[in-house]
Order: sequence, then structure tokens, then C-alpha cells
Amino acid sequence: MLKHREDHLQSCFTTIREIESITGHGSWGQGIIADGNPTGTIELTAKLGRALNTVANVYKHLNMVDLMWKHLEAMSLQMAATDISDGVRASNNSIMEAIGILRQQSLQARDQAQYLEVRIRSQSSVLFSLLTHNDAKVNIRVANASVELAAAARRDGSSMKTIAVLTMAFLPATFFAAFFSIPSLGWVEPDKFPLFWACTLPVTAATFMLWAGVTQREAMRRLVRDIASRRRERREDTSKWKLSPRKTEAEMGREEEERRMEELRRDHEIQLEDWT
Repeated sequence: MLKHREDHLQSCFTTIREIESITGHGSWGQGIIADGNPTGTIELTAKLGRALNTVANVYKHLNMVDLMWKHLEAMSLQMAATDISDGVRASNNSIMEAIGILRQQSLQARDQAQYLEVRIRSQSSVLFSLLTHNDAKVNIRVANASVELAAAARRDGSSMKTIAVLTMAFLPATFFAAFFSIPSLGWVEPDKFPLFWACTLPVTAATFMLWAGVTQREAMRRLVRDIASRRRERREDTSKWKLSPRKTEAEMGREEEERRMEELRRDHEIQLEDWT
């Protein structure tokens, strides 16, 4: 039985050496997947699991052998305490000596199993770290791809907006050009050309105003709120001036200048928000 257990431990030792040579985290090899290549990582994890099960099975059998030897030692002590023949006593002593030798081998096998268990758990941690590292690299690539996709979508949106603006600019002129080219209307004379522009330019301007009103609705609401807020502040300032007639003209001039600078700053911020 001990020989069978030793064969199993030797098989586990060979498996661990092979995995250490592949991962590069150990005393063997340079490491094939040390750079994070996930190829074979799951298979290696399965091998480590089987090796750990083998070590646990060895522990179980060694415990059974220890119990058997304790039982044999107890029987030998009982026989030694009784009146037995010299031949039986010699056989009993031989059995006790054999049990001592086998127990030493069992202790060595247990130490080997503990050593292999530590190495197996160490390689399991290494493989888990490699898998985590691979997942992090994949997540980084996915995030970069998402950023590039968002940038491409933004560029496509800008291109579509440019096409829409150009369409709005030329569509009224195209419509009136086709309309004025109808022969039955008799508008092909050169003196009718100013009429074409008189119709085209207002309609084009109205189209852009309508588009701005629909797409820039929130910006226009913000502009209206700012204008109303400035008007309220002006009324409050006027009421304060009426309540404090002791202010000199210089102080009133400075306050007026500060109010104008504040209005210019707000107008500049509104223009920046509209452009963005």
C-alpha cells in the first residue's frame, strides 16, 4: 500500500513540475504563459485539481495505515505480556521492528504529501492571478474599443449634422429655382431674378431659425432665464438706489461699471455654451 501511495505522490510531483515549467512561477522552466497567454490555463487548473485530490486520497490512506499499525502494536504488547513461546516472541519482535520501519516510511510519505500540497496550492494561486490578469487586459481592450466606437459615432454625428445644415441651406434655393423655371409662369426674364432672391433668402433664414428653435430649445430657455434674471437684478438694484439716496455719483458709477462687466461676462458664458 505504501508503494502504491508513493507512486501516486511521484505522479503528482511530475505534474507540478510540468505546470511550474509552463507558468514560469517555480523552480522549473522559463514560463510559456508567464506573459499572460490564456492558452491551456483551464486545463492546467484541472490538472492541479486532480493532483490535489490525489494528495487528499494519500492522506486518507496514510491515516488508515496509522490506525492499523496502532492496532498491531497494541496486539503485540498484549502478546508480550502473556506467557508465549520463544518462537512467537521472536515473531512478535520482528513485527514490531517492521512496524517501526514502515512508520518511518509513512512519516516520509506524509511530509512529501504536505510539501506537494503547498506547491499545488501555490500554483493554483498563480493560475488564478494569470486568469485575473487576462480578464483585466480583455476589459481594457473592450474599454478602448468602446472609446473608439464612441469617437467614431461622434464623428458620424458631426458629419450628419453638416450634411443636414448644407441641405437646409440649399433646399429652399433649389425649390424656388425649380419653381421659377416653370415655363407657364413666364419668369425666365432677367428682371425676375431679384424676385428669386427675395423669396429664397427669407425662406432660408426662416428654415434655419426653425431648426435652431427645435434643436437649441434648452439653450434658448437658458438664455431667456438669464435675461429674466438680469432684469430682476436691475429692478432690485434700482430699488436699492432709491432706498439709499446718500450714495455719491462716483459710487453709483462704480456699481454701474461692475454691473456692466458682470453682464458682459454672462453674455460671454452664454455664447460659449451655445457654441459647445
